[in-house]
Amino acid sequence: MNALGCQFIDSLIIKSLINQYIKVLAPVYKTKSSFYKAYVKAGGRLLAGTESGTNTPMLISGASIHAELKELQLLGLTPDQVILAATLNPSKVLDPEQLSGSIREGKRADFILLTENPLIKIENYKSIYGVMLNGTWLSPDDLKSIKNKLEVIR
Repeated sequence: MNALGCQFIDSLIIKSLINQYIKVLAPVYKTKSSFYKAYVKAGGRLLAGTESGTNTPMLISGASIHAELKELQLLGLTPDQVILAATLNPSKVLDPEQLSGSIREGKRADFILLTENPLIKIENYKSIYGVMLNGTWLSPDDLKSIKNKLEVIR
């Protein structure tokens, strides 16, 4: 058999495995979605990103939060519920002094300024214009400079 034939067979096997995976997980996903929606509707607080620093296999702190936010939206949460799960909710549980999670006088000045509204489309949280970190403003040029320095380190 030539290489093209092997690729075709590999492709069929992969498609078959994906279809089996979807059949097995679809009911689980539907149950998870129903639970999350009911939990939030009943006043429960979901906490996004709280596994960071727990040595969870295959979890890359920082990068994994993006997948988690998308997952919460796919499970049926509204953009504002997803944003609360990533900001204020973890702060209420993990920050007993309540110094983070919302913008108020006396709290830590850590936030991002976006050019697009994430309440319209959750992926808009990636439209970062600038960052306020510990009360210091990082402009678009500052962020580019930091990114370039990190790429050199790689």
